[in-house]
Amino acid sequence: KVALHTYNLLEKRAWKNVDLGIFNSELSRKRALDKNLIDINKTSIIYPGADISNMYNDEPEDYFLYVARISTAKRQNLLIKAFAKFVKKYPKYKLYLVGGLENKAYYLELLKLIKEYNLKDTVKIMLDVPDKRLKEFYAKSLTCIHIPYMEDFGIVPLESLAAGKYLINVYPSGNYELLKNAPGIYWIKERFYEESMISEVHNSLEYFIKNKDELIEKGKENIEFVKKYNLSWERFTKELDNKLKDVWQNYNL
Repeated sequence: KVALHTYNLLEKRAWKNVDLGIFNSELSRKRALDKNLIDINKTSIIYPGADISNMYNDEPEDYFLYVARISTAKRQNLLIKAFAKFVKKYPKYKLYLVGGLENKAYYLELLKLIKEYNLKDTVKIMLDVPDKRLKEFYAKSLTCIHIPYMEDFGIVPLESLAAGKYLINVYPSGNYELLKNAPGIYWIKERFYEESMISEVHNSLEYFIKNKDELIEKGKENIEFVKKYNLSWERFTKELDNKLKDVWQNYNL
């Protein structure tokens, strides 16, 4: 408690020296505003870029896909627990967890969970997958899942939509601001208790399977939806350059 209190004091003192805070979403800005770290008039939002031009859609295979770093904030453990319940009723489906290894202890915990629930032939963890292979995983997935805790923005949902996949997603999240009206997304509202989140995720999996054919087609509509946004890195750098030029000019007045 002493360390946290000290950190909060130092954080507020540091933020007093900030002339402009540039955030990657309304959600991340809200955190700073809620803590009274900065005045809203000294903030700006610039959405990150996303390389989604080469994503493609292919005939789906019987696996659910979650692309995310192996990290506690991404909550692969909740998905494994939900999937363990799901496959009891729908045993032919698989779950692929694809991402870079950020937390080895957590990775070992996930392997232990897979063994505990007897899912070694059903749940696969694949680390550091090459980009070409990753795009193939997207293209051939049945549906994509994205359930991190309070993601500031999130590139994976954009990649999923660009691949024409129905997406099981969670909010609040930074990407909700852009994607809340997308035609092919099942939104899970964040729950405080772990068991409640597991139940919500399980319900979303079952909902998808019960409406599979219709929702696969809905997912294809996401391709046109996401195209209407200019999410290129060129747009991002241009917006950032212009904002920094404005700051510099005002600083010199």
